Amino acid sequence: MFFEDLSKPAKNMMWAGYMFMNTTWIQNQMVYLIVLNKNKKLIDAFIKTPKTLPAEFSKIRNNYWKKMFGEIKSEFLKEFKELLSDEDINLIEKIHKLRNMLAHAQVSMGRDYMFYCPPDDKAAGDFMRVMDITPSENSVKPYMIIIDYNNEDILQRTSHYIEKVGVEIMSRLANHLNIPHYQIR
Repeated sequence: MFFEDLSKPAKNMMWAGYMFMNTTWIQNQMVYLIVLNKNKKLIDAFIKTPKTLPAEFSKIRNNYWKKMFGEIKSEFLKEFKELLSDEDINLIEKIHKLRNMLAHAQVSMGRDYMFYCPPDDKAAGDFMRVMDITPSENSVKPYMIIIDYNNEDILQRTSHYIEKVGVEIMSRLANHLNIPHYQIR
């Protein structure tokens, strides 16, 4: 079966899964950068063995697998606050909101789209502010966010956020630590 042969709901789900895994990829890069920035003595060994992670690095990194995205994001923002612009921080916040939205989406193979309902009015307001969403006049509370990756504009906007954070910001910070970006990707 080819992607083109999939139904609209299946394509939407495939894109949503792809976007979700990209947020995990960004989370992993944040962890690598946190660990190496806090343990600069590990950088040389890390760079010298690109195919095998040094044991001391792995031991520290593995502790981060117990943490949620939000915890890692907060630590990352503190660790690199001097190197991140307001725009960078906003994009990282978008990735966090995107991840939560996808993780808590209401999925059905009977619809071409999925729904996300933030847990309360405060969360909904925060979500819409960060994601630059303006509710329409006809919107009712609780807000239901439609997730439709069959919509090219939504797909492109989400891809843009991922590229800006996963490639541009992470590359810039890796370069700051003199680490080839490919080694944390």
